[in-house]
Amino acid sequence: MAADTYNFPDHIKGDTFRGVIFEVLVNGVAVDLTAYTIKMHLRPSAPSTTLSLNLTSSIEKHDPTNGKFRINAVQIDIAPRTYYYDIEFTEGTTVRTWISGTWTVVQDVTDITRT
Repeated sequence: MAADTYNFPDHIKGDTFRGVIFEVLVNGVAVDLTAYTIKMHLRPSAPSTTLSLNLTSSIEKHDPTNGKFRINAVQIDIAPRTYYYDIEFTEGTTVRTWISGTWTVVQDVTDITRT
């Protein structure tokens, strides 16, 4: 099964991301996330080994039995560009990637010193 694509709205460098709740459904049925660990990385290109931002510690299970998890509010202060990400779910030795996409960070104009 291919990952669903979610492209985050553009985000201004240095601003606080307000957070988002995702619901994982497979064939219309919520995945029980209770036993899963969840991680998310942003990279400058899909095959890159360069880690631009690790959001794993900002993820929490919101309503795991109903497939819901949250990326909490966090300041995003990385270089302006389009980043690629996926969200991996691991249960034992099974790894699944159900969500992937892009996230564009744009330059802040007011505080240009954050370049």
